[in-house]
Amino acid sequence: RKKMKVKILNKLEFNQVMKDNKINDNNVEEIPSALISINDTQGNWSVSWFNKDHPNVLRLWFDDVEHNGEVSPTNSNSCSAFSEDQAHQVIEFVRKNRDKNFIVHCSAGISRSGAIGTFINGYCGGNWDEFKKENPYISPNSRVSRMINQIVQGYKKKKNE
Repeated sequence: RKKMKVKILNKLEFNQVMKDNKINDNNVEEIPSALISINDTQGNWSVSWFNKDHPNVLRLWFDDVEHNGEVSPTNSNSCSAFSEDQAHQVIEFVRKNRDKNFIVHCSAGISRSGAIGTFINGYCGGNWDEFKKENPYISPNSRVSRMINQIVQGYKKKKNE
């Protein structure tokens, strides 16, 4: 089994990688990586690079907040927090793409993408030290981490019953 990698990027870095590699909706399914694009719900950071989801692309819209209605570092309007439905989407997407490398981005490439990247690395059996060396600036969003882990634990419990 090849070594899986998870790279966390901010939105500008992600857009540059997509542009440099000429990746778009028409050819993204040909690349060997899985992409998770986390966008703000409003404002400059709410536009996704992709116009639709693909088997190897998951687009999400939520803000870097603990509760709905709070303001975030990148959005001063009423924000939307990560939802249980989005947690299920992430888990299912990662399960289906677990043989690929992952690129995950959010506005800053620190909190929301850090939480999802940390989950992916653990779920797919990645090396923690290499993951941290590759992504030194992450500070995972606690709501995202907590919700995904609770749901995964629920799946495991059901499987064992």
